Amino acid sequence: AYEMFANSTWVSGVVDDHDWFQDDARGEDFDLELRRKSQSAFLDFLSEPENSPRWGRDGMYIDYMIGTGPTAAHVIVLDVRFFSSSRRKSNILLGDKQWEWLESTFCKPAGITLLFSSIQALNGDSIMSENWQQFPEEFDKLTKIIHGCNSLGTRQPLLILSGDRHYSEMAQASYKNGMKLTEVTSSGITKGRPAAYTVFDCNPLRTSRIEWRPNAGVVSQLPSRA
Repeated sequence: AYEMFANSTWVSGVVDDHDWFQDDARGEDFDLELRRKSQSAFLDFLSEPENSPRWGRDGMYIDYMIGTGPTAAHVIVLDVRFFSSSRRKSNILLGDKQWEWLESTFCKPAGITLLFSSIQALNGDSIMSENWQQFPEEFDKLTKIIHGCNSLGTRQPLLILSGDRHYSEMAQASYKNGMKLTEVTSSGITKGRPAAYTVFDCNPLRTSRIEWRPNAGVVSQLPSRA
C-alpha cells in the first residue's frame, strides 16, 4: 500500500524515536556514526533526490516552497532527534547548526507556513508525554523566531504539524505578546491507541476531541507542487 502511495505522489519525511527502535530515543544516546548510518538508510527509503542537502549534513531538517507568490506554502521540517540531548541533560533539541539554519530560513515570504515537528510543540504536560515543554529554553527560541517574523511583517499564517502521540488532536496557545499558535497532531496511519490512555494524555492546550483510531491529516487548499 505504501509503495502505491509513494509512486503516486511526492513524499517527504523525517526520522522519529521508534525508527531508532527505542521509545523517546534521544540522539546523544547513540553513537554519531550510527546516527549517520540510520539517516542514510532513511533517506534511501524515501528515495531522497541526489541533490538534496540532507545527504551532505547531519540531521534531516529541510524546507520546501510549494507554489509561488501569495499562495505559496513554505514547508519546514525539523529534526528533533539527531542532535537531542539524553534525558539526563534534557536541554538540547535542535542543536546549534539546525537553529542557525532555522533562523535564516523561517521568515521566507509565503501564503502559509507549515512547521513540522515529530513531537508536539503545544502540550502543557511536561511530565507524562514527550514534547517541546521538556525543553523550555528551546521552545522559547522557537517562539522568539516566530514572533520575530511577525514583528517584521513577513510572517503569514502558521500551522504546526506533529505526530508521535498515537492519536490525533488540535491544540492552541496564546501569548502575552499577542501571538497565537495552532497545532494539529496526527498519528498513526496504521495503528491507533486504546482510548484508556486518555488518563495519561492530559494536554491542557487541547481544543478538540481525541481520535484514537488509525488516522491521517490533510491540509487542503494548498497550491499544487507542480
